[in-house]
Amino acid sequence: MTPLRHYLFIAWGLSSLFGCSEADPEPEIFTAVTYNAGLATGYVEAADQRAPKTTSQVIALDADLLCVQEYWNDDHLAQLKAAAGNAYQGVNTLDPQPGDTGSAACAPGDVDELYACAETQCANLCTDDLTNCVLVNCGGELAKLNKDHMGCYGCLISNVGNELSLIKATCESQSTEYAYGGSFGIGLLTKKLPISTSSKVFASALNR
Repeated sequence: MTPLRHYLFIAWGLSSLFGCSEADPEPEIFTAVTYNAGLATGYVEAADQRAPKTTSQVIALDADLLCVQEYWNDDHLAQLKAAAGNAYQGVNTLDPQPGDTGSAACAPGDVDELYACAETQCANLCTDDLTNCVLVNCGGELAKLNKDHMGCYGCLISNVGNELSLIKATCESQSTEYAYGGSFGIGLLTKKLPISTSSKVFASALNR
């Protein structure tokens, strides 16, 4: 066999092996979506009211891979899992890690000035409006508490979404290191089951 014929024979063999054709097949489409739902109760407006509609709309995107953020509360996460139904075989979330919940973060009297201000300026507000009201009207008391009693300040901030009296009672009896019970607020949904999963938790403050 001459060299030319030899090379032509090899080329024909390779083309047969790899299935060359006149028209390449259409590539398979893979879609991925990331969405911040903003369901931070007590911080982002109308989180509880928006959760069902937001969840149904996100699932309706019908992506192969769907990554969601700010699904902090158990009930919102349950809505997401229920809405995923059979459309997503893989629904991956991280269990909450509440962190330090030991001895009282605030000593008696630590929060009296802030609590008095909040009671005066923000009484009878719903939890959606409470956080912003305290930040706007009691900023001086918050700053003083952060300077003098940082652990107490962190506990109060981490109880976002609760009523004033409950926040005060909680931090005067125990610690709260992370908001929403240490929830990570994230979920990863896949149309097919993943082969394996793993996670790495980074250091953080106030929120996981």
